[in-house]
Amino acid sequence: MFILYAGNPALLVHRTGIRESRLISHRRDLASVGSTFLSALKSRDPSAALVRPKHSVLQAQLNAPESGEPAGAKFNQLAAELAQELAGGSESGFTDAGVPSDEAGSMVEGRNGLPCVRLTNTQTKQVAEVYLFGACVTSWKARQGAEEMLYISEEAVFDRSKPIRGGIPICFPQFGSDGALPNHGFARNVDWKLHCIDLVENGTASRCVLTLSSEETPALFREAFPFKFSAEYAVTLNLRGLRCELRITNLETDRELPFTAALHNYFRVRDVSKIRVFGYDNLEYMDKMDSNAMKREEAVMLSGLPVEAAVDRVYKNAPDELAVFDMVALTVMKIDKRGFTDCTLWNPFGGSGSDPGWQKFICIEPTVFHNNGVTLKPNESWTGYQELSAE
Repeated sequence: MFILYAGNPALLVHRTGIRESRLISHRRDLASVGSTFLSALKSRDPSAALVRPKHSVLQAQLNAPESGEPAGAKFNQLAAELAQELAGGSESGFTDAGVPSDEAGSMVEGRNGLPCVRLTNTQTKQVAEVYLFGACVTSWKARQGAEEMLYISEEAVFDRSKPIRGGIPICFPQFGSDGALPNHGFARNVDWKLHCIDLVENGTASRCVLTLSSEETPALFREAFPFKFSAEYAVTLNLRGLRCELRITNLETDRELPFTAALHNYFRVRDVSKIRVFGYDNLEYMDKMDSNAMKREEAVMLSGLPVEAAVDRVYKNAPDELAVFDMVALTVMKIDKRGFTDCTLWNPFGGSGSDPGWQKFICIEPTVFHNNGVTLKPNESWTGYQELSAE
């Protein structure tokens, strides 16, 4: 998609549909109101019609309900089914029964010989790389595989001595430095296990699933975080973009599991001083640049929020859809998140200790942090995901 931009970036935001209504957000309405289903279907990206052959079967059934069904009942059931199909299958990326395939990707030797999964989507030509160390997504090439969307620092090391700086590190079970663990926890400091590489969403999406358990973490971390848990992380290249989904399960039988978490996105930009961020209007946030003082963002919906100085904030109750507009590259990155109630905004802007490439990235991180994060009851699970798309 090519974007011509002249004037108010808010016009571009409107025209490119950053705040477009997503079909997935209307599932409950679709289950009971046929007209909502039809209007949502019309607003969906036309390419969605090519996703699955099952659509034609469901649509035919919608036009010929079985005799004896209560009025509208069959329609509502099938409408909900088709809405779910168009929106990408089940809400959780872990419930799909995948089909192992070389088309989805393979294990390769990454930098310094570290094991890495290279995912490919033959339909969209997207490519992603996921290191087992830290389950870190280090590359996502969108737009027919031609444009890198993630930033990796020139100072990043790939030797397990420290977390990979850049890409999408996972922060768990602690976000930030408020706790007994190292900064951002230990998930990004340990090797995860590869569970599978497969095709999902009726063969239109490539996925890998990585796992980590408390038993596999070093003793030092278990002492600081003495809870039994399992973690699953699904990285998927689908027709919409890149989906990253984290599921945490409390394996304790008699006590709760508390944690905070984030997906620490480093988005590549041409010049951080020439971007605008949308979605933070009027939100309360913790300002980590000002002794964690709680403040409130201004209403900047029409023009977007600029980054003009060092910023390190954790916004509370952030909307599920956010976006960043790169005014130099004329690109829009959309972040659609679920489960992660909060979101950060971070760039050191050349301050002390800044990464040499600070001008080339912005960190917008779906986070669960405020209100003490998540507390899971025994055997309970929590799932959070983000879906990234570039225009």
